[in-house]
Amino acid sequence: NLTTAYTPHLDYLDDPGRKLRHNYDSPGKGGNRYATILLYMSDLEPEDGGETVFVHGKSLNENALSQDEALRDLRASGEGMALTKGSWEEKMVAQCRSKLAIRPNSARAVLFYSQHPNGEVDESSLHGGCPVLRGTKWAANLWVWNTIRDGFPGNPENEHVVNKEKQKG
Repeated sequence: NLTTAYTPHLDYLDDPGRKLRHNYDSPGKGGNRYATILLYMSDLEPEDGGETVFVHGKSLNENALSQDEALRDLRASGEGMALTKGSWEEKMVAQCRSKLAIRPNSARAVLFYSQHPNGEVDESSLHGGCPVLRGTKWAANLWVWNTIRDGFPGNPENEHVVNKEKQKG
């Protein structure tokens, strides 16, 4: 759908206060999303938007513009007219045109890892879905967990939370 986008995020789940029953602490005894497979089910042209952008990644295009240049070009072209000037969506389009970005194609899938082999979060997997400027984007994601995920028997539990629940009786 037009202008649909997702802000940059990690697929690795965090419980900084350690308040949830599932133990997401992968470097310890927990389990988390290890990898993502993103499947594209529609085709979009370069000017249509909808790319998946890795904001810490360098563009594979050796002639890639800087983010500021991409933003100026977007505004001058009128392609981003549906976007509010200065919005996070407009900034994402500029990132998509200056960073590592994968354009939707129905014959394409992207695999990326959310964790390092030791279980620590891989910050380079920070990614977002760029606004769709024309057409429709269809995609599906599959998350690969390094353990049994939350809600299933045998999943890693946060011992602190489990002990609190036992004390409450």
